[in-house]
Amino acid sequence: MRATCKVKLLDDTDFKCDLDLKSKGSVLFDQVAQHLNLEERDYFGVYFLDAANNKNWIYPLKSIKRQLKGNEPNFYFGIKFYSNNPTQLHEDITRYFYVLQVRKDIMTGKLPCSFNTYALLGAYTVQAEIGDYDPETCIGNYVSEFQIAPDDVQSEELEQRVMEYHKEIEGQTPADAEAHFLENSKKLALYGVEKYFAYDNEAVRIEIGVSANGLYVYRDQLRINRFAWPQILQILYKKKKFYIKVRPAQNENYEKKIGFRLATAADAKRLWKVCIENHAFFRLLTPEKPVKKSFFRFGSKFRYSGRTQHQAKNANDINRPPPEFNRTSSKRLSTPPRIGGAAETAEHQEDDNREEEVEHPTAHLADVENFDTSNLNKTETEEKNVLPTQEDIEQEREAQEAEENAEEEVEKEREEEEEEEAAEEAEEAKAHEDDDDGPPDMSVTTASVVQDDEDHEHQED
Repeated sequence: MRATCKVKLLDDTDFKCDLDLKSKGSVLFDQVAQHLNLEERDYFGVYFLDAANNKNWIYPLKSIKRQLKGNEPNFYFGIKFYSNNPTQLHEDITRYFYVLQVRKDIMTGKLPCSFNTYALLGAYTVQAEIGDYDPETCIGNYVSEFQIAPDDVQSEELEQRVMEYHKEIEGQTPADAEAHFLENSKKLALYGVEKYFAYDNEAVRIEIGVSANGLYVYRDQLRINRFAWPQILQILYKKKKFYIKVRPAQNENYEKKIGFRLATAADAKRLWKVCIENHAFFRLLTPEKPVKKSFFRFGSKFRYSGRTQHQAKNANDINRPPPEFNRTSSKRLSTPPRIGGAAETAEHQEDDNREEEVEHPTAHLADVENFDTSNLNKTETEEKNVLPTQEDIEQEREAQEAEENAEEEVEKEREEEEEEEAAEEAEEAKAHEDDDDGPPDMSVTTASVVQDDEDHEHQED
């Protein structure tokens, strides 16, 4: 079954490719990476949003169709693993994609900043796009043309501060400015944190954040707990419940098991997979070997299948001159009107744009006064007097039978996929009946874990 897959890229352009949906996810990702001329692919991925707006990553070893589960083949390209040191990536083009992703995180409110941080990052954005401050070209409030913060945050006061900082950072090339942008972005408290809604044992709504350093727990936008990867012995789920086993503290003699409840079993499984992959990518020297198919199998067969960060850093497999690429402008298409010094929200701006695009209801109608209806009436009369022949009836019957057969084939294929998916979920559910059998043990050993200093705490903004 072939279909046109549409992938929204980080610069908001679309990449389209015609693929057999039975192909593995790696086929789609490789085409996107080739289109982007991206060699450092380990940090990125392709995902789609389901009906509940959940982010579902496309796994490389599983067919695209089975992962879509009836959703349209509309995908997004983005960072899957946020490096703690993005400035140490090998290629400038990779760092540029990081900049685009972080900018998007800032504009959507996923990565909040303080006033001064918005201004500093905005100054680096302006420096990367127009270069040094020039009084002959930088006239008036020239920063208002750029999107430097969410619309409900960007104000004239913020733009004035950006202009002040822009005058102080002269002499930086676009690559230098973007490196400073990333160096400051990585210090933000929510840099690289992917949040998932859950409930604690008191039924209070919280958020579980997953990052390169471990797991975080948030309540009312405040972080109330942190579990670094070395603290976590095991991660598992059972139906809607998500559990972590934590090493005992210095004055404790027993392991602690902490549980959370998610909205659905699918949400718990999704969170568990994200944790397994982040732990494997950032903490292991090499990924675990895939589980061989066996009639007698306990636990989930899901494993992270790509290279780890340790392997990616030490691969030395990029042997090409720095690729040339065009940087996308962050200028706004139009400057929204100000209310009390602040811009209108993006929602209002979209409503205004929609009103401008609406045609007058009668714009597409013909001139009815000069329209000759004689031919139209004649055609309708002739059509009423024409009777179908036997050949027409046979052709219609054959077409109807062919359509019914095609529908039966599609229905049969869908039922087979559902049965296969149900069997796999039943196996995993059965495997998780006992907490000790099930998800892979995440015990930390000196042989399998990267020994470095990357588990530093993000500085609070």
